[in-house]
Amino acid sequence: MDKPGKKYTDSAMQDFLELISQYLLYIKRTRPPGIERQKRILKVLNDLVLSLVKLGIAADAVRIPDIDLYLKNTCQGLSSGTTRDNRSIIRAFLRYLYHEHRLYEKDISVQLISAPVFNQDNPPRFLRTEEVSRLFAAASLSTPKDLRTNAILHLAFSSGLRPVETAKITLDDIAFKQGELSVPSRKGVNPAVFPLSEDTVKAVTAYRAYA
Repeated sequence: MDKPGKKYTDSAMQDFLELISQYLLYIKRTRPPGIERQKRILKVLNDLVLSLVKLGIAADAVRIPDIDLYLKNTCQGLSSGTTRDNRSIIRAFLRYLYHEHRLYEKDISVQLISAPVFNQDNPPRFLRTEEVSRLFAAASLSTPKDLRTNAILHLAFSSGLRPVETAKITLDDIAFKQGELSVPSRKGVNPAVFPLSEDTVKAVTAYRAYA
């Protein structure tokens, strides 16, 4: 006969796994990550929930001290970049649980912050493919402001325009059916037309529809 505690553990684990499955479908629909990124997100979240369930913590009872303790115990010996990425993955998952499932009274993801890192080198001149994927995966789509930020991020990435040029883009500059961005004037360059990726058009359309 199964012990009551085991039944609770199995039930809690099943609830967590179902939420993770729904979350992966959500991010595939809103901002599709690459296969390797999906595997990494799944591993980080599976490791997290396994630890929480062992402590008897259900999905709707998660608190930031629980997450901090988990990260403290599991991130020893990892690089600062990996630690930040783990924290970012968990933060995005908690944000999803709040906005899409209302598991918590407030968005506890905002409390999951990294310790400040000082004496950083200058910003990198370029981002690798995996770093770009992480950047887009970290974007929130919960509010009109988030949708606007995500649209600007996609436009900047697709066009390669300078920040000052990206800031001047208006919806009238975008031909949605053609998937093109027209820039009337650039510094020292004649008017230009840039092709936009399907993801970029979707991001701008989402902002235009729901903002």
